[in-house]
Amino acid sequence: MKSEIISKFKGTIYGVEIDKESIYYTVEFLLENIENRFGEKYLFQKFVEDLVEAIYRAYYKYDSFNFYEFENGINFDVKEFKKLEFQYLEDDYYFEFLNKNIKKGKYIK
Repeated sequence: MKSEIISKFKGTIYGVEIDKESIYYTVEFLLENIENRFGEKYLFQKFVEDLVEAIYRAYYKYDSFNFYEFENGINFDVKEFKKLEFQYLEDDYYFEFLNKNIKKGKYIK
């Protein structure tokens, strides 16, 4: 058998490089929902960097990270951005870090 990887996936969102296609599309989905619900004032590089980092960490931490379950577990039906919470399965330090920064208003332009 002859196999060859011709091109590795690489994408960017708000200047943040993402090399896993599934993570790219999950981040894109989440950011579209945030923008539609709360506007674009929360979508800037530091928030995207922290979100991508948290998802990468969860992806590598859990043997079978389920992107669909993760995306659908987020309640976008909150009244303000500060009440938005990210989580996956059990408590995870990186999502806790992200959630604390959201609550403190660190991602507001």
